[in-house]
Amino acid sequence: MNLSNDTLLWNKIRQGDVVAFKFLYEKYVDDLILYGQKLCADHPLIQDSIQQLFLYLWENRSRFLPPQNTKAYLIRSLRNNLLRSMKKERLFMDTDIERHWKEVDDVNANHEDEKQKHRLLKAIEQLPPREKEILHLRYYQNIRNQEISEIMGIGYQSVSNLLQRAVKRMGALISEEGQ
Repeated sequence: MNLSNDTLLWNKIRQGDVVAFKFLYEKYVDDLILYGQKLCADHPLIQDSIQQLFLYLWENRSRFLPPQNTKAYLIRSLRNNLLRSMKKERLFMDTDIERHWKEVDDVNANHEDEKQKHRLLKAIEQLPPREKEILHLRYYQNIRNQEISEIMGIGYQSVSNLLQRAVKRMGALISEEGQ
């Protein structure tokens, strides 16, 4: 059975196909964990929120229509679950979140690339949380602006403005670092 098409996957899940549901989970769980770590340093809370999300999807599967972008839908849902849980448990986003940005992969980096990577990470660490989040969604998760708008609950133009501001601020910070 070819389950690479998300619409087909959702339709099979709506019919109660456990294999399709498991495939959906396995296909997106790593992206969800990675995104959750950008919002919250509490790994058990992230795991619980992902489990709650998939439990909710399974229990309400017959009511769901396939989303236009499954990854964006799942990330937005996880974001809402985490923010609700953090608010409920009085956990707030803190500067600890940025430690996960240091895990950027570049196996073949030479010494000059390492210096540039260090400058980039240092610049990212200095950005406000919303700018970090939007950069992560756009450039690490490869999510389009329209879907970022839905995930973050802000307008499309606000996404564009925030991305532009973040990139501009990073450029300034990197320039300052290089001097």
